[in-house]
Amino acid sequence: MHLSTYTSTYLSIIALVFTDVCAGSTVVSRQSSSDCAPLFGQIDAGNGDRKIGIVIDASGSMLDNDPGNLRLQAAKLLTGKLVTAASAKNGQTADQVTIVQFSDTAEVLYPLGDPSGAGSKIDGIPADGGTFIGGGITAAVDELSKAGTGATPGRTGILVLTDGVDDPIDLATDTVAAIDKARQLGIRVSFGFLSVDETQQDPLIQRAIISTGGTFTTVKTAADVDKIAFMALKYGLVGPPHNTGSSIPLLPDLKTAALLVQTGFNRFTYTAQAGESFTLTVTAIDPVSLKATLKGPDNAAITSAVTDPQTQAAVLKHTAPSSGVFILEVASSGAPATGLFEVQLGSSLDPCKKDSSPVSETTSTITISSTTAAPSTSVPTTSTLPVPPSTSASTSASSVITTVTSRSSGVLQPLETSTTLTTSTTRPFIISATSMTENTTSVVVATSTRSVVQYTGAAAPLQWSIHHVNLGLCGGLAILFGFL
Repeated sequence: MHLSTYTSTYLSIIALVFTDVCAGSTVVSRQSSSDCAPLFGQIDAGNGDRKIGIVIDASGSMLDNDPGNLRLQAAKLLTGKLVTAASAKNGQTADQVTIVQFSDTAEVLYPLGDPSGAGSKIDGIPADGGTFIGGGITAAVDELSKAGTGATPGRTGILVLTDGVDDPIDLATDTVAAIDKARQLGIRVSFGFLSVDETQQDPLIQRAIISTGGTFTTVKTAADVDKIAFMALKYGLVGPPHNTGSSIPLLPDLKTAALLVQTGFNRFTYTAQAGESFTLTVTAIDPVSLKATLKGPDNAAITSAVTDPQTQAAVLKHTAPSSGVFILEVASSGAPATGLFEVQLGSSLDPCKKDSSPVSETTSTITISSTTAAPSTSVPTTSTLPVPPSTSASTSASSVITTVTSRSSGVLQPLETSTTLTTSTTRPFIISATSMTENTTSVVVATSTRSVVQYTGAAAPLQWSIHHVNLGLCGGLAILFGFL
């Protein structure tokens, strides 16, 4: 990021404040862990008698993408929901689990056995080497299906946690073959993909995962990896392939892939709280036109949309008047067809964030002023933009944002030589202003009720953004310096 001289000075001042105010305090990092443990408490351990493989990425990229080892936390949360020999009661049978790490090679760290001993092996997983996902899946399949471990079909499952694609890319063929072998043995494979840079996993791998009856989910930050483990547990770690009749649960900031059924519809569910605003985005990966319909807890249709021919996306927005389970149905908008698509949920609430509650759309405003340098032609143009805790749109100086997602951003045109972004808010946030031609940026973390960001540079379109955070001053400043 290239900062203007003004911004560099400004950030130096912030750094001094950060040093003074936060000395001796605990700073919450940008990759602070989520608080999904209560969410996992909602899941019943069931009767046990499962064989589960947890396949964990140990490649070098994890040093950057998951420095807090939150994927390991997610794996331990999952093993904590398995039935151990000591905890089995009322007719339960102990589960068995194996832990596999992979980089460019794979290693079985914990042979198939009681879940109670797996935690220490998970803690020791490093981050070094390349990425061969298929190697990890093959090692897990071999361990789960070895002689003397009991029947495999229908009671065996694998969860893969990775941040990358096979390297070199032609290894994806071997990964698909490993998933297909699991399917043939009756092993359900679920896949959690941490994609911090919007990398797309090979569609052939997505199709192969779905064909086993498992889930393919993507998150953008390591702090959301817990949700992947919850998703796999909630939907079912084990079960038959082609499980098209089951509803797939949704969670905020988690993208779920699915294969369109040729008859009927694919069904997804989301439990919303009263006052919660949420957005569902359905995107076709394959060239198929989709119709998405949102239904309320009473199964009555609320709204529907067809995928746009240009973006291949259909967007549904709703604010829940009361708590309940909402249903998303996705079907072909025309003749029966099949194809790969994704569903993403954005919400004003997050069950894995401690300070997460419905907030009014009038919580914050941004006022953007653009002024020319010459006094004789100075004509301020101002736009006051209501910013919910979740907002996303492009805007000119005279427009007003009304859409609701998880962040807000936009483009101001025209930008003259000096632009001021003034905010009024009741919640901490990060705000930035970036020239789209010079790549100069002004950034500030604000925790008071009012803050100003000044941008000075050549006249050009200006990209602005605001991101609400649920942190105090020290945590917010930690996030800022994590970005720089």
